[in-house]
Formats: sequence, C-alpha cells, structure tokens
Amino acid sequence: MRRKSPLFLMLLVILFTSLLHASDRRSSKRDDYFEYDESKGLYFIMERVTPSNFKFWQLYRNAMLRIASNVGLETEHRIDYAQALKGFQNSLNAYQENGAQVWIAYATRNPKATGFMKMARIEICVTVITSPGLPIVTHMGIFRSPLSLLSDEAHDIANEAGVFREHNVNDIIAAYRKVVPPSPKYKGLALLLHSFAARGMLELDKTKTLMVTAPLKVMSDMLVRSPLGREVIHIDQAEVVVTQPQAMLGSHVISPEVAVTDLKRDNKTVIRLPMDALKVAPWLGTVTFLTGTQPKIAIPLPALATPTDAE
Repeated sequence: MRRKSPLFLMLLVILFTSLLHASDRRSSKRDDYFEYDESKGLYFIMERVTPSNFKFWQLYRNAMLRIASNVGLETEHRIDYAQALKGFQNSLNAYQENGAQVWIAYATRNPKATGFMKMARIEICVTVITSPGLPIVTHMGIFRSPLSLLSDEAHDIANEAGVFREHNVNDIIAAYRKVVPPSPKYKGLALLLHSFAARGMLELDKTKTLMVTAPLKVMSDMLVRSPLGREVIHIDQAEVVVTQPQAMLGSHVISPEVAVTDLKRDNKTVIRLPMDALKVAPWLGTVTFLTGTQPKIAIPLPALATPTDAE
C-alpha cells in the first residue's frame, strides 16, 4: 500500500480546517440559523419561537421595556423603544393566537449563554414572522438592548421606586454587570441584522420573496439612505381583488372564489400577491398593518439578504 506524501497530508489538513471554519461561520439546523461575524466577534442567530422558549422571549421583552422606560432617555427615544417593543409583542401575540411562524433574530457575543446571561448578552434583536404558503416575511420590533444605557444613578432611582422588582430585571442587570469589559458598541447593526434575517429565511424557506413592514420613521430613513435604498418599494394601501368569483350549481360550490392582494402606491399596484393574504395570515393586519394607514415598505428578500457595508 502506497504511503501518502507529507504534501498530500498537509493539503488534507488545510482542506479539513477550512471546511470546519466555514461551518463555524454559517450553519442551519432544523428551524434555526446562525452566522458568525469574525470582524465584530458577534454571532447572529435566528431562533424559532416554540412552546418551550415562548416564556423566555416574553420575559425578555417585558424586562427590556421596563429598563428602556427607566434609563432616563429623552421622550422621543423612549417612545421609539416603546413602539419597537409593541411591534415585538405583536409578533409574539401572532404566534400564540394565530399560529404564525415567528423567529427572533439577534446578535450576541455568547451563543451558548442561557437564562438571564443570554438576555444580558443580546446586543440587538428583531422578530421575523411569516406563514406557510405566504411569500411575505415581516421584520418587526427591532431594538438595541437598553442595558448599556442604564447608569448607576438611574438604576438606584428605579430600585427605590420598586420598578425593577418585576420581570427579573435586577437578575438580568446583575448578569450584564458580570461581563467585563463591556461589549464595544458598533454602528450599523440594524442593517446587518435585517440582512442576516433575510439570508436566514431564504436558507430555511426559499419560497419567501418579499420583506414587507411598517417601520418606525428612523428605521425607514435608515433603509432608504442605505445601499438598499434603490430596492425599497413604498406602499400605502393593500386591496383584496376577486379575480374569479365563486361559482355555484344550486347549493353546491363548483369552484371557489379566487382572490389576490394588490399592494399599492398612490392607487397604483406595485406588487400583486397571488392570494388573499389577509385571510391566509391575519397577522398581516396586526403586525404588518397592511390594512392600516401606517407607511409601509417592501424589499425583495434576495436584495435584503445581500451583505452590505453599514455605516
């Protein structure tokens, strides 16, 4: 039997190492997906909401709202946090009440952390929601962790008022303060997270084609100014259009009604969805606000998934 040359063995080791590193940077498992950003030391994770982790994410949302409301933010920023966390809650409600498919996409420095430490290490997060058979995905409720904004003075004032006694807020803060030194703050994480979440969804379900959301103005402005700006489609109306009425023979339905959903701008159709989307996914009314007056945008998912350099 011929012995392998040292050069061959070296190349084999290099190839194996490269494959191992590649798997460390990007991986999907069942309904979850993650990537590792080596330049920032951040893990980006998409974790599907299930009965076993629902209480964790509900507690996390409640705790972050309590902290954000008591860190001494200016009124405008406090309102932005409240609105983002309301969007986060709407997605959790849609999972619980409508059976929607919901993921939490987040960035962390410790993907193995659990419990309060896991909550403490999350840098930024957003909900990702869709339904089977629907080509639409919505990103809703994006926010950075308010833990880094909490000063000792604000913490003492909140404790004296007793507002941190609920939702395990003090336990989460204690876990956060065990991390030394504090994590560096990076700009542009929101765009990176949106892009990651789009890649994750395409990896998990290639039938998804469009991200539609009703973003806060600050987020809408950020997306329009970004390299994705040319891909942003503005929507101000959703209309269900019956393309084929129900046909009856006596009391029997011989062919069902066929309807589509037109997403419009200035009363002109910019996107047509091949279904009555609001009937398929009621959360499009309560999370995406397709029937509401809130300004909405759509971005093709492959374009959003393309990595961009965020400022």
